[in-house]
Amino acid sequence: MPWDGFDASTANEKSGTLPEAYKDAAGFKAAQDKLQGEVGKLVAAAKGGNEAAIKAQLGEVGKTCGGCHNTFRQKQ
Repeated sequence: MPWDGFDASTANEKSGTLPEAYKDAAGFKAAQDKLQGEVGKLVAAAKGGNEAAIKAQLGEVGKTCGGCHNTFRQKQ
């Protein structure tokens, strides 16, 4: 999983990760869990074949990604 790259041992490595990801480990984990949940819903929508539902859920996945990036990633 991509989350392995955010282990506390990587806190001092050069990256775009803000210190908040390590200081607020519970919040960062909650953001990870939320993303995984939204992606799971996207998979279910894709299996259902309803294009409108897929597009709507894809938007939710994007919002979830953005929310985490706004909190835990440096602006580029």
